[in-house]
Amino acid sequence: MDARQDADNLAWDQSDERWEKALKHVRASATCRKVEAFAGRAFGKPATLVTPLIIGGFNAVYPFKIEGLESQVLVRLPCPDQAMFPEEKTMAEVATAACIKQHTQAWDESCFGGADNDVVGAIDWEFAYVGPSQFTLDPPWWLSLEVPEMWDDSIEDWTSTYGQRLQTWLSAMQEVEREASSDLPLSAYMRESWATGRFWLNYAARKSWSFDAIYWKYLDERFFGKRAEDSSSKELWKARVELLTEAERKAMEVLVKTKVEESKERVLVDWNAGKARQHLSAFLVT
Repeated sequence: MDARQDADNLAWDQSDERWEKALKHVRASATCRKVEAFAGRAFGKPATLVTPLIIGGFNAVYPFKIEGLESQVLVRLPCPDQAMFPEEKTMAEVATAACIKQHTQAWDESCFGGADNDVVGAIDWEFAYVGPSQFTLDPPWWLSLEVPEMWDDSIEDWTSTYGQRLQTWLSAMQEVEREASSDLPLSAYMRESWATGRFWLNYAARKSWSFDAIYWKYLDERFFGKRAEDSSSKELWKARVELLTEAERKAMEVLVKTKVEESKERVLVDWNAGKARQHLSAFLVT
């Protein structure tokens, strides 16, 4: 079984097209002039765009020189079609910056300075989020630099390599924890997560691309016991059908039939929230 599910090429191509369209939009002269006018109104002084633009995965940053100011000013806007809810995304980032400014003495919400006002650290808030605490108690996947589903060899090889690097990571953590006299060593939770398989449970919950491979390799037998030895790797699901109720099996058959028919048409549907909930409810068994 492949560690990573196949991509929908039609959706992938559409995503690439939207990205190219977004790049043209943020670089367009008309867009730059509008942002420049906004910066001028905000400061009440003439603003001049300083190229090049800084374009990330989700945001475009426009540097400006404001008349009378020594430092440049940055205006950051979400790239079109890259964030599902761009207004909500921006409001959340602004609220985060305001909260940090209110509750800390950091002179900049993203940077930390030393005694001489030198920048000694920075936080990329695009990678900050709120999530279950159990995710924090897992060891970081990036010790192998690549996610399991993208590993060149097998997922078993990733696991072997990761296990070795994890020991180095935990040793370094324990050394720091001894110096800090921590009563709740994070290294102990991480070691337990890897030993018990909680690492894989949480990873599969976050990574739909690799759910199948991780579930059948590391979770299924842990939760539901040994499978029959003659279970084919291509039809593992048949070994667990008996766990489903009759209603769940019927819903599964309808879903499979629907997906097979949709695969023949190859049409991407832009769902609105109401229609999406209605469509999903047709396959849920309560």
